[in-house]
Amino acid sequence: MSEKSIEDVVASFAGKLEALVVQHGGEAWELALLTARVDAASHLLWGLMSLIAGIVLYKLSRYSYNKAEADNSEGWGFACIISGGCGAFAVIACFINWVNLWVWVGVFEPKLWLAYKILEL
Repeated sequence: MSEKSIEDVVASFAGKLEALVVQHGGEAWELALLTARVDAASHLLWGLMSLIAGIVLYKLSRYSYNKAEADNSEGWGFACIISGGCGAFAVIACFINWVNLWVWVGVFEPKLWLAYKILEL
């Protein structure tokens, strides 16, 4: 088995992209850039949904904590621990998506993001 070098992968992709551009004109290139931008933006939206879920779970955790103190029951304490833990994981997932430099590069510089994806860095 021979491994392809980075130059071979880039040359192969460039040849395929050139064939698409010749066949379909600039529309293929614009579609590739738009697809790259949408893919990167979807990561940001997942981060936003994770943040919203984290906030809701935090509110549920606070409600469960207050109920556990008032009723002195173990059921509400367990709910507090579970919702608090899930909320923490949701917020961590949000920040993982939002601090990923390549996500932001994909939104603002989709050409560079395409190169990153092609080279599979």
